[in-house]
Amino acid sequence: MGCFAWLKSLLTHKSDHLRNLEIPSTKSLYTTLEIIPNKLQLFVYSHTISLHELDSDPFQKEKHLESQIACWTFLSHGLSVHGQKEIYFTLRRYEDEDENDIPVNIKDLYHAFYILARKGSRVDIGGYSNFGNEIIFSNTDMNKIIYTEKQKDEIGLPSQVLHAILITNEEYEVYVNYGISRLLARMGYARRYFPFPPWSERLRESVVTMDDMKSSILNIIGSIIQILGVRVTRLRNKTIKLNISPNSHEIIYNVLRETGFNGVLTILTGIDKQANSCLVWNGNHEELNANSSGYLSTRLGGCFITFCSQQPADRVQVAEDGFILFLTDNTFQQIYQALISRNSLNIKPNENVHIVLEWDNEERFSNENYNNEHVADLILLELLTNENRLQDRISLNSQAQYTGKIDNVVKKHFSSMHKSNGFNLSIFFTLKENEPAHIKLQMNPLDYDDSKALSHKLWHSLTLIDLPPICSGLISFQMHYAVWGGESELILEENAKITPELNVWPEKKENNLSTNEITFLHSFRLIGDTEESLIEDKKEKLNLINEKGFVNQLMA
Repeated sequence: MGCFAWLKSLLTHKSDHLRNLEIPSTKSLYTTLEIIPNKLQLFVYSHTISLHELDSDPFQKEKHLESQIACWTFLSHGLSVHGQKEIYFTLRRYEDEDENDIPVNIKDLYHAFYILARKGSRVDIGGYSNFGNEIIFSNTDMNKIIYTEKQKDEIGLPSQVLHAILITNEEYEVYVNYGISRLLARMGYARRYFPFPPWSERLRESVVTMDDMKSSILNIIGSIIQILGVRVTRLRNKTIKLNISPNSHEIIYNVLRETGFNGVLTILTGIDKQANSCLVWNGNHEELNANSSGYLSTRLGGCFITFCSQQPADRVQVAEDGFILFLTDNTFQQIYQALISRNSLNIKPNENVHIVLEWDNEERFSNENYNNEHVADLILLELLTNENRLQDRISLNSQAQYTGKIDNVVKKHFSSMHKSNGFNLSIFFTLKENEPAHIKLQMNPLDYDDSKALSHKLWHSLTLIDLPPICSGLISFQMHYAVWGGESELILEENAKITPELNVWPEKKENNLSTNEITFLHSFRLIGDTEESLIEDKKEKLNLINEKGFVNQLMA
């Protein structure tokens, strides 16, 4: 059997060996600490977190030139025995600290986690630990921790882990009264990192205080409840989309039955992982702000949603860092019934209001039951290098391991997302000795929703895979996938085939527009559906600080 046939057979038949390969950490494990012998270990990673290098900021006097932050990441091993998700905690290393200067208190912190878990006091996403007057770190009085799900993974963490974040006492008060999402969004905005910085800092000022919240609309509206299993986003066509986890149904059902859902109800929501920007409130009602991932912003996340019933007309309003739905009795009843009965909903009561409500698939929501089958099926592995030359430049095992890791990354990427319309994905690889991988992606159809943001994230994950050993030249190959039920029989058209010369994302030409106007149109796509909406809709204004920074002054 030839090299190509062997690899194709190995991957298309989904060998257990390749399918179950864990992506190795791109950062080496620094050391392992024994917290409780034979019961609790602590893995310590030393690594850096990359930042966007921002050399100018028209809205702030300061300049941000920092490109990397040195960190330790601490990961427990032994909490899950007592029903507690393993906890990881990323701590910034300062300039006068090296890898050996691991804070001595970190052992005490994880020992406390273990004792609490053993006693049945467990935490999960949205929870907190308040250590009162206890000192966690010797050079700071910060002793509060909040927990969220894993966001960006710099070292290759397990799937079932809890992310611990250190906060100040003032931030803790905001968290208790206004929810975790408002706090995390402010933290991301302050540090210019989307959706929020994954590292904790021992020496920093509060990014938000209760004084900043004095004029919040949440102080005066009706019933408020935090349900992190509810996420709200506004799509670029101004559709308001609610995604709800099935585990949240019982809470929602009880709340609606008790309150009758009459008048006003506010849900403090979680931050949607599918959003590539998020509203942020800075205490000023004169302007709205958003933190952006730096990619084409197509999904604007919110930190709360308010339902106002018994209104004369249906309309949606952006307020602070959330969305207010003013609902007529008819629209209100449709949403109420969908929430009570756990049914999906897609209604457009008028030309200005479009509301979509979807419940997460239970199999997808349960990591234990989720099946990767047909999420992203490899339908063709196409070698672009002559087989004889290929065998001279890379071993079969190295090629198989590398393509297996690629396959694992692609499947994990789409497994973590909400299922959407099917499409085909082609990935082109060129590998050369002592050089980074040259990777290009193409989707069919090209206008697939969120294709640019989605592909940037996948491309970044693929670049983190350790390269195989290569000698005496380069190798090239393509991998073609059917994602979420895309075409299983690949039809390669000449003008659609990926080549090294083809730009992955050709920019659309805007005729008769200045550079500033073009930049403004691209930034406007955060909310607007077409360029014409920029001319027709004068109620909204977006100023993009830079392509990889913040969307600021979002006026509604």
